[in-house]
Amino acid sequence: MAALTLVRRSTALSMAARLARSRRGNVAMMFGVLAPVLVVALGAAIDFGRASLARTMVQEATDAALLAAARLKTARPNLSQAELDAAAQKFFDAVLDDESGVVAGPVSVAHNPATNQFSVNVDARLPSTFMRLAGIGAIDVGANTLVEVAPPGAVEVALVLDTTGSMRNGGKMGDLKEAAGNLVASMFALPEADVKFSVVPFAQYVNVGLGHNAAGWLDASDPGFQGCVGSRPYPENTQDGVTALSPVPGLNVGASACRTEEVTPLTDSQTTVDQALDAMTPDGWTYIPAGLVWGWRTVSPAPPFQEGLTGPELEDRRGIKAIVLMTDGANTVSPDPNDPSDTDHAHGGFNRWQVAAATAYANTLTGELCEAIKADDISLFTIAFDVSDTTIRDILEDCANSPADYYDAQNANELIAAFDAIGERLRDLTLRR
Repeated sequence: MAALTLVRRSTALSMAARLARSRRGNVAMMFGVLAPVLVVALGAAIDFGRASLARTMVQEATDAALLAAARLKTARPNLSQAELDAAAQKFFDAVLDDESGVVAGPVSVAHNPATNQFSVNVDARLPSTFMRLAGIGAIDVGANTLVEVAPPGAVEVALVLDTTGSMRNGGKMGDLKEAAGNLVASMFALPEADVKFSVVPFAQYVNVGLGHNAAGWLDASDPGFQGCVGSRPYPENTQDGVTALSPVPGLNVGASACRTEEVTPLTDSQTTVDQALDAMTPDGWTYIPAGLVWGWRTVSPAPPFQEGLTGPELEDRRGIKAIVLMTDGANTVSPDPNDPSDTDHAHGGFNRWQVAAATAYANTLTGELCEAIKADDISLFTIAFDVSDTTIRDILEDCANSPADYYDAQNANELIAAFDAIGERLRDLTLRR
């Protein structure tokens, strides 16, 4: 190919030389007239090639800017026009190659709330090189795009929240209520929101309430049963569905150990969720698997709670399921493998070895539950709040969908920021479905 190119070049040069040497006046005159035209034509082809590439780059940057702006406005309906334009401009500038040579005007987004359509026109020009000889200083490479944002898909979120005794320290319980409340409010504020939340307060036990006493999945035969439940034998204590063949044991653990706050099943009532959060009080020891397994059960369509969408229903409604797990400490109790209903065997008269064994077993169950939940196509977000124990922090990071979905909050501001970030992730996921 290189040789062929060289021959053609030599032939062209030879012809040009013959034309230049020609003594015939009309040939020389014609060459003199056509030469600038040929140069401009060749230069125009080069400029138009550059413009085609630049136009593609501008279109890609415009599309990215509009999609980002539409997602942001959908997540934050009160966003001002200036803030919307600034966000779009930021994405446009980030995508457009700095070396493209394109000179673009400001990016401004138009939003029609009635149709939920977003559009943008970008005035952009590419300075020409050869076409300047013909008086054309720039080529139009502007772009426009329009996107219609569909209503967000269905969202089912279980708030699995540590309400152990340590949460009374430093006002942490109040911080948790504020942070979780902000998340709930932001999700219910979505236009045409199809959102449901469940609330699962946990310590060493979870209280499912007395309203299920006659349910086949619950063994409430103990006369001292107040709503708190224990664990089923392994591996059933790492599974979501419960049947009458292996019911959950209702426990008589006394008023001091049994939480008064009951599990709140999935609901689309923001008031109900807010009331459940406000009712939380700190008390008890930490057993994370209790919260996780019941959080999973609240978003599952299988018994004991059946408010969750089935797989086909979720797909049809472009939905997502998620669990937000927050704890402020390490596991301190676990079920006795010989008596799974008992989760108190790691404190109160037990020696140091038994406490360590209980923690290790609870940590193992936590990890297994996290993997089972993610395998069930449920997004898992984890928050360590003022946690110094590196082991449980590592477990929580591994539990999350990805390291980016694990949050290490050391104070109230960071806790609020973590819940806000999870809200952004949830809203983004609903728009992407």
